[in-house]
Amino acid sequence: MISNKISIVVPVFNAEESLDELIVSIIDQLNTFCTKYEIILVDDKSNDNSWQNIEHICEKYNFVLGIKFYENYGLDAAITEGLKKSQGDYVFIVTCDLTDPVNKIKDMYDLISTNKNLDLVAVKYENKHQLESRITKFFSNIYWKIFSSLSGINYPVNESVFRVLKKDAVKKFLNYGTKFKHIKIIHTLGLKKDFINAKQLPRKYGKSGFSFKKKIEFAVDYLTTYTYKPLTYISTIGMFFSFSTFIISIFAIIGGLLNIFETSMWSYSLLIFASLFSLLFLNLTIIGIYLVRNIEETKKI
Repeated sequence: MISNKISIVVPVFNAEESLDELIVSIIDQLNTFCTKYEIILVDDKSNDNSWQNIEHICEKYNFVLGIKFYENYGLDAAITEGLKKSQGDYVFIVTCDLTDPVNKIKDMYDLISTNKNLDLVAVKYENKHQLESRITKFFSNIYWKIFSSLSGINYPVNESVFRVLKKDAVKKFLNYGTKFKHIKIIHTLGLKKDFINAKQLPRKYGKSGFSFKKKIEFAVDYLTTYTYKPLTYISTIGMFFSFSTFIISIFAIIGGLLNIFETSMWSYSLLIFASLFSLLFLNLTIIGIYLVRNIEETKKI
């Protein structure tokens, strides 16, 4: 048996049917190799009786802590709150829907505890999102490839939330100076990450809490938090069109005044408006460039 304390953080959303089974499974796995552990259940304002189940579980086990959100803040916020309360030397993150193979917890611990250079170990699923449609999987793969390209981060499409972090890695993640803390991008903080392969288990109860709307919000949140390149590209395109429109407008007005070609008053009005709008977009482009610089300076703090 190991002497280190293990923390298990479980973000919970609409999981009233799976919680009891999940807790028993986790306890069975932890009892095989450690004696000191805690389980932290963070309810992200579920619409079912998840919180009532959490209260019951906390009464049954003195090593289980329940946290309740009064607003739905999302998966990453629930994980972050659980990490804040964790006291373990090694902290696992497990989803609430029974799709994570918790029998891999011991293997994950063995890998990270025997390698001093490792800060976290994540699970890569050979069959991730097995219940989703081919169209959803296709766009998901495309998104993460675009994200990897824009952010310069080599992000595996089949990486899961299921992972273990050393205590120091948790501290570094919590101290990261941004409001939006995404656990999957934690290795960008200079932390060393490794993977183990596994198969995602089929969902036994209910359906995923990630609606189409949440997926869009999630995608936009990641892009705007961890890469400024879209802003740079848009600013560059805006500058190009601004200069092009302004130059064309000037040539057209001069050509009309010199009678090189015939131009009506209506055309003059359109050209003037086009010139003014080009100047407006040029100003927005300059603002965008300054925003990029500020983002870069903020990251250095």
